[in-house]
Amino acid sequence: MPVEVAERQLAAMQRTLATHKPQVYEQEVWGQGKLQYEEIRVVPCGEDAVLIIVRDISDRHQLDRIKDEFISIVSHELRTPLTAIRGSLGILDAGVLSNEPETSRHMLRVALNNSERLVRLVNDILDLERLESGKVNLVMQSCEVNDLIQQAVESVQAIATGSFIRIVWAPVSAQVWAAPDAIVQTLTNLLGNAIKFSPEGSTIWLRAERESEAWGNENGEVKVGNSFDNGGR
Repeated sequence: MPVEVAERQLAAMQRTLATHKPQVYEQEVWGQGKLQYEEIRVVPCGEDAVLIIVRDISDRHQLDRIKDEFISIVSHELRTPLTAIRGSLGILDAGVLSNEPETSRHMLRVALNNSERLVRLVNDILDLERLESGKVNLVMQSCEVNDLIQQAVESVQAIATGSFIRIVWAPVSAQVWAAPDAIVQTLTNLLGNAIKFSPEGSTIWLRAERESEAWGNENGEVKVGNSFDNGGR
């Protein structure tokens, strides 16, 4: 038994004998080549004796870790479309676009697209069977690359504007066979991280190009990448 573990157990025994009240605490120990968690319960037995009960609670700690990771992922995934919806509706509510019907319709479309994506994200979260099995069923379809990029940019535009950051992307005429929500979420996460770690006044570039153009691939496949230009450089 490690010295620090023995010392803590001895201290708990002494407190139990002094107070005649049970002492309960948790400890980390190495066992079977991995870190394990134990609950130690020291119970008084008579005037000068104690009973020490050791319970393995590693599974509980694992569940707590999974829960914390799940909450972190969910909050991150849901925050972006909610921010886009709030930003678009806030601009419309302010009335600054009352004389610009085309721009107003665009902002409504951004809010609608992100509302629909939010519904799909919530449905995925509530799919308990998928969560338990750990499998994700991607719905594949033919997608316009420009549409995917535009949705991702629109999702974070309000955040970028609030941080005084400009997003620049170049249109590309191409189609891919992919899961659109997964691609948009991936691009959104990349852009969100770029915004988070870029100073005010930066320019973020998002570019997609055909592999045939970048690598001489005659199949004309599409490669999506991103590069960031901080400080307007």
